[in-house]
Amino acid sequence: MSKRILMVDDEPDIIALTKIILEKNGFEVSTASDGREGLQRAAEEKPDLIILDIRMPKIYGEEVASELNKDPETSEIPIIFFTNSTTVSSLSAELEEIGIYRKGGNKAVLSKSCSNEDLLSTISKLLEG
Repeated sequence: MSKRILMVDDEPDIIALTKIILEKNGFEVSTASDGREGLQRAAEEKPDLIILDIRMPKIYGEEVASELNKDPETSEIPIIFFTNSTTVSSLSAELEEIGIYRKGGNKAVLSKSCSNEDLLSTISKLLEG
């Protein structure tokens, strides 16, 4: 059975490209175009992993992650925070400071411009973990 990934992002091109990459590598992918829809899909589908954009309309990714963390049904789902920011390390520190991200936990931060190999490697590590 293939692993299910929920991708939450408001950029249709990013969703389309990433979905192709993931499906070619055997993942089942569902998508949401904003944070509210992402929360609803996560609750309904209980994906194995969530790729979550940080800056979106309606609800920012940090808020989505915080809500997911509060719900026992979704709190253990690994999350990859996906960002256009070129300063991934400062974003990691910012998320860690507000209690959403912890290095070595079930979350990671990646730039949307990362290589396919980095994305797939990160997914693999979080799903094993």
